[in-house]
Amino acid sequence: MVRVILAFWSGPAVEVNFGPPGRVLATQGEKVKLFEQIRREYEVGVGTIAGVSRKLGVPRRMVREALHSAEPAPVRAQQRRLPACR
Repeated sequence: MVRVILAFWSGPAVEVNFGPPGRVLATQGEKVKLFEQIRREYEVGVGTIAGVSRKLGVPRRMVREALHSAEPAPVRAQQRRLPACR
């Protein structure tokens, strides 16, 4: 969880939390379980992409990905070019 404290000239400092505490997906299996939870919440619970996103604290793009397929897409490493020798 990322914690940010915003201070404004006209008022007191405001604390903003991004995402629920402890939401770190370490393994592929945990992400699969999260995808199951997202699909269940969409079908039975809230019923909207924005509502599921807000309730579970995940981006809407992840909700759309979970509704599209049961398995999360594998993370691909970017291909880097070799540096040009001068």
